[in-house]
Amino acid sequence: SVTVRESPTATATLLFDPNHSWNERILAEQFRY
Repeated sequence: SVTVRESPTATATLLFDPNHSWNERILAEQFRY
């Protein structure tokens, strides 16, 4: 599992982009920072 708690931005993105692949967004946030 991806630790969403460490990615508040990714969590916010989930709320705004429910149609987008959430796991890809979180991974993108993790690698971005």
